Amino acid sequence: MFNILRPNTRECSGTNIYKGEHSYIKTVKWVEFCANTEKYIEKALEIQETDMGFQLFRDTFIFTNKRLILIDVQGVTGSKVEYKSMPYKSITRFSLETAGTFELDAALKIWFSSEATPSVNKKFNKSIDIYEVQRYLAGRAI
Repeated sequence: MFNILRPNTRECSGTNIYKGEHSYIKTVKWVEFCANTEKYIEKALEIQETDMGFQLFRDTFIFTNKRLILIDVQGVTGSKVEYKSMPYKSITRFSLETAGTFELDAALKIWFSSEATPSVNKKFNKSIDIYEVQRYLAGRAI
């Protein structure tokens, strides 16, 4: 229940009893999730507070008060989508590479737990304020 922004509770013999769904994304059959992914992503976002979000190319970054949600559209047709939900407490390091004079893109890399290679490795165009992303991650990744 710690994931829920404002959980419903009732008291029973001096103990809080939680009511309702118990996690960001409800456990459902894979077929159900694939049939209505937007519904379940919206539900996860509804439970949390969104601090910042942006879209680059076909991917979406959503920074909530609890975690980073990355929606990674893959393949030529974009029919394959990977949804990553990564808690800030699992970030061990991150790096930003700013765009140079002749380069158009900046790069963001994020490592989780004890990984040797970053889980997130994305390029940003100049429309995204990479310094704002850096400030936000520095405040969350402790």
